[in-house]
Amino acid sequence: MKKLLFLIMTFFSFDVLSAEFIIQTKENSYTFQTDIADTPLKQQQGLMFQKEIPDNYGMTFIFENKSILRMWMKNTYLPLDMIFFDENGRITHIHKNAEPFSEEIILSKEPAVGVIEVLGGTTTNKQIKIGDQIFIKP
Repeated sequence: MKKLLFLIMTFFSFDVLSAEFIIQTKENSYTFQTDIADTPLKQQQGLMFQKEIPDNYGMTFIFENKSILRMWMKNTYLPLDMIFFDENGRITHIHKNAEPFSEEIILSKEPAVGVIEVLGGTTTNKQIKIGDQIFIKP
């Protein structure tokens, strides 16, 4: 199986700015249409200033190096679940219902290469858990 990071970087080489991600749980699979925060400016802005987003929409942040990731909710109107994942697409940490407008730093619990932000409550409603797998939809 190819590494998730390799596949994402392949998408970048074709200038794709969005992608469908599938999260496979023990019971189900869920597809999310996500925009890719592929520049420092997009990574800084993320979902700031968005007052509504669809249920199966998210923003995906990909970083070159595996590390403890730092996120925040500055200027973000909506509560978000942050799904952190490693280079193999394994979910390593979930921060649920991040508080809108908070400037508190949210850390991945272990080194990760990316995070998908989705509406708060999504991971609870869909029973997405640590260890579940993320794939890019072909």
